[in-house]
Amino acid sequence: MHGRRTICSLLAGWILLASLSSSAFSADNETVTVKVVTPKEFKMELVKHKGKVILIDYWATWCIPCLKGFPKTVEWHEKYKAHDLVVFSVSMDEPDQETQEQALKFLKSRKATFTNLMSSLGSDEDGMKQFGVPDGALPHYKILNRKLQVVAQFSDEDGNGISHEAVESAIRKELQKR
Repeated sequence: MHGRRTICSLLAGWILLASLSSSAFSADNETVTVKVVTPKEFKMELVKHKGKVILIDYWATWCIPCLKGFPKTVEWHEKYKAHDLVVFSVSMDEPDQETQEQALKFLKSRKATFTNLMSSLGSDEDGMKQFGVPDGALPHYKILNRKLQVVAQFSDEDGNGISHEAVESAIRKELQKR
């Protein structure tokens, strides 16, 4: 009897783990996923959206200001996606399985139906540098114009927070350009 219970528990755990990693959540027929990428793969993802304005939200599950500000990213996506804004979230967490599951759970809870990526290098100095977070401070927002050039960056390097009004203003300004 005890052996069967152990096997059933293991099987239930395996099924739960498989369902978590398959990203079955859907909001308005859009699936929430997270994909681990190298810096080169990240750049290739951006190139796919040349001709659109891009907002990148760099964050981590351990960064409280990132988690508190993330609803603004979702709001901007919803508000401006019809106006050529493409949103990326880039988790700078360590890319181990447990942390990927934590990140995915958070993204699902926020209905983050845009492109969600995770740094293959984590949040060490080299990872931050290669993914384009110059000061290594999170949260960090970056806005790219239609030619994939960085036109604005916002970070919390001084610990005073980020003005979400300033980020949205920069998004609107760039979307108005053709």
